Amino acid sequence: TLVELPFYLSALHWFLFMILMAVTCRHSSVHRIKKLSEPMVRLCNFTLMIAFVFIVLFLLHTLRSQRDLHSFYQGKNLDNPFPYASKNPYLSDQVQWIDRNTILNSSISYDHKGSLSTQKQIKTYVANYIKWGEKRLLHKPNIQLYTQLAKAYYYLDDELNFCSVINRGAALYPEDEKIQRGIEQCS
Repeated sequence: TLVELPFYLSALHWFLFMILMAVTCRHSSVHRIKKLSEPMVRLCNFTLMIAFVFIVLFLLHTLRSQRDLHSFYQGKNLDNPFPYASKNPYLSDQVQWIDRNTILNSSISYDHKGSLSTQKQIKTYVANYIKWGEKRLLHKPNIQLYTQLAKAYYYLDDELNFCSVINRGAALYPEDEKIQRGIEQCS
């Protein structure tokens, strides 16, 4: 594993590890009693209590956020699916991913014959997804994001950007079938 990799590469790491082990495992005959002052003891107790309360609140909020995701996947509460999960620092990224992809897929599959304002609004949704997706690709490339972006560009009839996304995706994921079909369309 990667944990012991530094030990394979460097004698300095071994030496440092042995010194740390010797210091922590040495036997000492001198026992010193260290006592904190009363204000310091109160401060430590107060800090631990506050930290405990914040940790419990965070865990309860994460549990409630997980329930939001669970109910969404069961098809419940679809009008406002993520009231807590969107505010949770642990799950908000996943919620944003689900929300954006749901909007993209429903926009692309929506039958918008006749209504020009609806067509314009759907194209705005798709363009917003593209802006978000291109930013996200810089930090968190993902095979599904490449295919979703290609789908969005294809929907907007933007062949140049469609082929660009497909080629970038093929460089990272050469074995993916959807990307291979996209490459065939670009040829």
